[in-house]
Parts: sequence; C-alpha cells; structure tokens
Amino acid sequence: MGGRGVKKFIKKSLLFLALGSCIGLSGYRLGQCSIYNQEIRPRHTREEIEEIVQSRNNPRFSFETVRDSIVFPLDSLKYRHYPGKSTTFDRWYSMQESLTLGHGVCIDGAIFFVALLSDNPEYEAKVVTLESETNGHAIAIYKENDSWHYVSFNTPKGLVNNSYFSYESFETPQELLLQRYPYHDKYLILDFNPETLKFGQGISGTLEEMIRSFDWELIKPTKNE
Repeated sequence: MGGRGVKKFIKKSLLFLALGSCIGLSGYRLGQCSIYNQEIRPRHTREEIEEIVQSRNNPRFSFETVRDSIVFPLDSLKYRHYPGKSTTFDRWYSMQESLTLGHGVCIDGAIFFVALLSDNPEYEAKVVTLESETNGHAIAIYKENDSWHYVSFNTPKGLVNNSYFSYESFETPQELLLQRYPYHDKYLILDFNPETLKFGQGISGTLEEMIRSFDWELIKPTKNE
C-alpha cells in the first residue's frame, strides 16, 4: 500500500487476521477478506520473533530494525510481484512475513514497527491509514509520556531506505495528522492485537469493499464539528 493506501479510518477497529477470518470490532467483514492463498513460509520461529520483540522494544530501536530489515520501493510498479499485492487486492504482512520476504510497503513497515512495541506497556502504538482522492499512505503512531509521535516508511522524505523517524511531539493523533498530513482527507486508526502484528497470516480484500466497510474520520473537521 505504499503510495496507494487502503481506505478507511475508524477510531478503533480491531482486526484479527488469524487463520482465515478478519472481522473488525464493528462487526463488519472486509469484503472478500480471507487468508491470501499464497503461502509465505516463515524464516523465523515464534521464539526468534519474540526474542527480537523483547530486545528491540523502544521506538528508536524498533524504527531502525524495520528500516534495516525491509526494502521499501517508492515505485508502486515494483511491488506488484510481492505475494498478495496487486492493483485490486492488498495483503498486509505481519512482522514474521516481512522478515521472511525482506521487502514491503508503508503499511507493512507500520505493522512491523507496532509489533515491536506491542509488548511494552510504556508505549501505545497504532497503525494509521491515510487517504485522499489521489493518494494513500500508512504510518505508525505511538504515545510516549502523554505525547504522540510518528514514523513513516516508504515515504519520499525518508533519509535511509525511504524511512522517516519524527522527533516531534503532538497532544493528540488528530493534531499530528492535521499538522503533518493535511494533504490527505481522512484516516483510519487500526488497533491490532499483538498476536496478529507478530504472526498474522495477512489479509486480502478488494480495496473498494474495504473502503465501504468502515467510517473514516476527517483530518480536517468540518465547521459543524
């Protein structure tokens, strides 16, 4: 989804990607959501994944781990051969899948980053998808000491491997998005469980059906709000 995005933004939608079903907290099904039928055999055991999570579970170490583990192509044509990614279907990779493949797009980096922080109670980390009429993106946000911060992968302003670590602080996720992503229209905050983030088999669904499945929040509220 780097530069494409998957459309939607709901305050808290709990997506479970485990073993065939992907039902959100709201009860919606993501269209034809199911395990994508191309198997990705993991290179790392569950124990190895957990060891990485325990050793790299602060924001800077997590960012560097993702940046150094995945190649992020800015050209969307280059990732269409990735398992489960195309113009109409989009499979999101868990941390285990990303480490196996060694490449991904913005939402895969965001999932990987949040997975690394998922067992550390000092941080509250979320995946955020962003959409406009012409563009889409995904980032990871996290709360530390009552302030929100963000990281972005597969982004043109990235310094190394198209990856960007922000040191800025914001009071709320909405302020962060309004200040740094005003050129997007709406967003969806995704709240995955740690098992899914680390070991999920990925989901696939038609993008148009996924767009209709959730209520998106506007980055720029209307005057009536």
